[in-house]
Amino acid sequence: MKIKILKQTFVKGQLLIAGDLIEATQNDGELLIGMGKAIAIAESIKKPEYKETVKKKSFFSRKKK
Repeated sequence: MKIKILKQTFVKGQLLIAGDLIEATQNDGELLIGMGKAIAIAESIKKPEYKETVKKKSFFSRKKK
């Protein structure tokens, strides 16, 4: 996952300053983003895979006979 560092921090023993772009593991990237020290770069964001949606029947709709 590619991330952009927003605040000075250490990742795997390496000092990173604001503005650095790095390739981080999924876990490290999510942790840094959660702490507010990084943001994900749009190129590396995975789009969620959507399952086929099932149409739910409305509780209020009834078939007229």
